[in-house]
Amino acid sequence: MNLETMKELLSQGRYVIVNEKRLPNESGTQLWLDCQAIVNVYDKGTYYVQGRNNKEVEEYLDGCTATTSGRKEASKEIFVVYGHDKPAKDQLAGLLRKWRLEPLILDELPSEGRTIIEQFEHYTSKPQYAIVLATPDDEGYRAKQTDKKAFRARQNVVLELGMMLAKLGRERVAILLKDSEKMEKPSDIDGLLYIPFTDDVGDAQVTLFKSLNQAGYTIPSDLL
Repeated sequence: MNLETMKELLSQGRYVIVNEKRLPNESGTQLWLDCQAIVNVYDKGTYYVQGRNNKEVEEYLDGCTATTSGRKEASKEIFVVYGHDKPAKDQLAGLLRKWRLEPLILDELPSEGRTIIEQFEHYTSKPQYAIVLATPDDEGYRAKQTDKKAFRARQNVVLELGMMLAKLGRERVAILLKDSEKMEKPSDIDGLLYIPFTDDVGDAQVTLFKSLNQAGYTIPSDLL
């Protein structure tokens, strides 16, 4: 495990690094945590935890290491569900390409005579992660409750969201929710990852970056 991966795992575990310095023999780096544990990260890829609360931190890191070592590298393909907000779609595609991933966007892929649903089924057969752009493209309200009108995602977005949840599971679907204070969420299922943004998809990149790394996509931290 390299130093950057260790820092990311500690951050995900809500451990705060309060000091960082090279080990006296220059064989690695010492990370001092707010819980008074010390993590020695060696240049050869191993680590050792010492200090107060070292057992807690060690058990957490051992669990992360076991999960990572037993996980296959994800493909570079990410399926993108989108509505009518072209700037948001283009921003997301640009962000994913900057991260050296391959966004699969239906209107940019060859149809080869397939219907829309056939294209969807074909191009979702390989990707192991989906990002849903829930943008305020429509308006709606319950029957006879016009005073409760709210912005909603397009119906195709809601349908494709449900299909990707059934295919990949909640942990591999991220929903980027534009203008979240004005939008009606496309689903009230507990445990979904909603990432809010306003005018720029870049607002969501930190949370999305972490989620993709957790799902097995290797993205260098210097690309964030």
